[in-house]
Amino acid sequence: MNTTSGTQGQIGQFVSNATIPVTISVGASAANFTTNNDAFTVSLTPTPASGSLTILIGAQGISGPRVVLLDISKDSFLNLQSGFVQVSLDGATIPEAASLQAVLTGSGSPSYVLLGTSSGFELLVSIPHFSTHTIVITTPSPTVLVAGSSQTSASTSTSSSISSVYMVSVAMVAVLAGVLAVAGQRTRKATSVRLSR
Repeated sequence: MNTTSGTQGQIGQFVSNATIPVTISVGASAANFTTNNDAFTVSLTPTPASGSLTILIGAQGISGPRVVLLDISKDSFLNLQSGFVQVSLDGATIPEAASLQAVLTGSGSPSYVLLGTSSGFELLVSIPHFSTHTIVITTPSPTVLVAGSSQTSASTSTSSSISSVYMVSVAMVAVLAGVLAVAGQRTRKATSVRLSR
């Protein structure tokens, strides 16, 4: 993830020339959008429970590359604090670009870049050839994270129990071996006494 230092001017320029025609704001439980070109239509399906957002975007009489900008708050249901995000375009996962410039100027292939801001994050998705597209942003949901932690704790607890049982078993075997060794010594002494008599 990059930072927005020195990038806001670049983003503003591309919003002004409509290379970025749609800006989507994502909050704690909802998402909404604005557009600077009425040719674009946008439908948003936020799913806070699973930490995902589906964006259906289309346009009339538009060709060439475009960029979609998402302004995501720190408390957004898109859990970018986790450090994981997956972006797909029309069902195919797309890679993270090396820089903001690579997304804004386009490379012939779809890509995204994630920027950290003082209020949260900015996610920019490059679409090389415009028509009607579906973008899906996926992050770990809080439920998944909690479940994962519980499973890890349970696994650790189970491992600890198994380890404790193993250690107790080893100790018991050692004690038993000692008892048998002592008994053997006593038997040998008793036999030696009888023979001497």
